[in-house]
Order: sequence, then C-alpha cells, then structure tokens
Amino acid sequence: MFDEIMAALLLLLNFLGTPVEAVSQPGHSSNARVEDIYIARSIRDSRVAPTGFCTERQIGFGNVTSEDRYTFRFTATRPSDGLMIDTNIETIGRLHACFGSTRGSDNSEFYAEALWQM
Repeated sequence: MFDEIMAALLLLLNFLGTPVEAVSQPGHSSNARVEDIYIARSIRDSRVAPTGFCTERQIGFGNVTSEDRYTFRFTATRPSDGLMIDTNIETIGRLHACFGSTRGSDNSEFYAEALWQM
C-alpha cells in the first residue's frame, strides 16, 4: 500500500508545476481555470529484487529492498456522483523505482524515474 501511495504522490508532484492560468472569484462568470487536475490510477506492474538499475552509485543510497515498475492510467468518473466507472482509459506514463530502508529507522527511501506519455 505504501508503494502505491508513493507512486501516486510522484504523479501528483509532476503536475504541481502546472501554472495557474487565472484566479476566478466565487460568483464571477469567468470561464478561466484556476488549476488543472488530472485523475489517474497507479498500478504496480512488478516488484523484483534490486537489479543494476538500483545501484547506490545510480540512486544515491544503499539498503535497497525492492525494485518496482508502475503504470499510470487515466480514469473516468460518472458526473452525477463521482463513481469511478472506468479505470483503464489510457496509459499516460510509467515509473521505474527503487525502495529501501534507512539505517536504524522506520522510514523508507525511494528513487524513481518517470516516462510521461502526455
């Protein structure tokens, strides 16, 4: 579960750089967007023992416990109530990640490279 949350956060962080185009005040009839929000689903495609992709020299830390690959897909919701009705509209990106534990702590470290297809 933690890994799926981290992958979703990485997707969110990627979109946080989207510029705010305009700020619309409540009650105004402006069609200007305040922000762009994308809804996507992250799916862990694989978890394997670390490979050469997760070397300490490559990612900056040791103690790697797993190497994961994720796919991100657009989803669709029903406008009337927000129920998700399709979880596989289109693949929008992939993530290749290394996860490890910090020495003497319950915290985790991760390194990831993303390929966005948007």
